[in-house]
Amino acid sequence: MSRYYHPTRYTSRSPQPPAARTQINQSWFKSPLILSAILLGLGVVGATLFVEFTTQRIIHIRADDNSDSAETYTAQR
Repeated sequence: MSRYYHPTRYTSRSPQPPAARTQINQSWFKSPLILSAILLGLGVVGATLFVEFTTQRIIHIRADDNSDSAETYTAQR
């Protein structure tokens, strides 16, 4: 045995190295980061569509002819 202690060296008298941890992969739809990004995107699109469908449409446009040829029709305007 060596004169110095080597904690990384494993002998028959020392404990065995810890078992390698296995990483469990989550499904993409269970990731909080991906879910929050999807919900944020749906919120932006939903808010845009909500404003689009609830805004009053233009139902009347008033136009006036101010050209020189329309000067004789001022009473009709």
